[in-house]
Amino acid sequence: MGEPGRVIKAIVFDTNVFGKSVEPNSKLIAAWAEVCDRHDAELWIPEPVALELAERVTKASRDHIEMVNSYNARRRKWGFRPVPPPPEITPQEAIEAIENSGGVVIEVSGEVAQAALRDQILVQGAGSTTSGVKTGAADSAWARAVVEYNGGDAEGLVVVTGDRRAAEFLHGELGVDPETIVANIGEILDLLSEQTVADETQVKDFIEALPDEPDDSPWLLELTEIDDQWHFRLPQSLFASPERYEIQGRTYTLQGAAHLLTAVEYDAWSQSLTARVVWTVLVEEQYVDLDTDEVVLVDDYAEIQVRGDAQVMFDAELGAWIWTVFENAEIATDE
Repeated sequence: MGEPGRVIKAIVFDTNVFGKSVEPNSKLIAAWAEVCDRHDAELWIPEPVALELAERVTKASRDHIEMVNSYNARRRKWGFRPVPPPPEITPQEAIEAIENSGGVVIEVSGEVAQAALRDQILVQGAGSTTSGVKTGAADSAWARAVVEYNGGDAEGLVVVTGDRRAAEFLHGELGVDPETIVANIGEILDLLSEQTVADETQVKDFIEALPDEPDDSPWLLELTEIDDQWHFRLPQSLFASPERYEIQGRTYTLQGAAHLLTAVEYDAWSQSLTARVVWTVLVEEQYVDLDTDEVVLVDDYAEIQVRGDAQVMFDAELGAWIWTVFENAEIATDE
């Protein structure tokens, strides 16, 4: 797929780059912005994408504030002073954080907004109908915006989107070379064709940059979207009357370092190391007995294998390798 020496003006991120949570990852943005800068290119995040990311941040901050307020009500009941809730993060603040990380937010012009709305209303281009509801204006807007910002053509753009309809629109309507439309970050490296097998030192750097401590679990599992794939089974001890129990929570804990499933590859263009790896993760679940309101802890419930394509990138400012990407994740029990 690649073409050595390809000149890239900008790499464009769609929302799917950030996983199903659709929340911005500042380390990922900063790392790829730095890579682009080394090659006289930029990392572009279209305004509709930035707004979607910002909305998720604001919602998450509001949810956290509500949790703190609920906790404070209980603290008052217990006789303790309330703790101050954190300030709400506004959409504008979230967008500024994206820009401060190095992403260039590409604004939607009035002309582009009109064209995007027309696509949705007429169900053309990126427009579509889902369950009788017309959609697609946002996809049309971000795609049109980056081409307009690029001077009216797609020369030098690499677009990362997992949205099939958006990819078809970019190629069929806006003239983007299909070879420069990739589904995920890993495919950018295939496009550039500057990968070699890593040497022993690079393999060691790769392993050491990956999470391996229990405290690292939340970030790994957030990227993995593991809750969407792991379906709990009621433990044997509760089988006698399963209707009495309701799951209250689930925790995941890394059980040590990752193991390599493929050879580590070094990409010279992005100064990154990639490989498919596997972690063992301990799953623990908590249930409540609906008859007694007692919490039932189920320890050592199951171990699962979390597999995925990991990428680490060299941070020149820190002088160290940092973990930035975990894609194509899947899980399986050890049974």
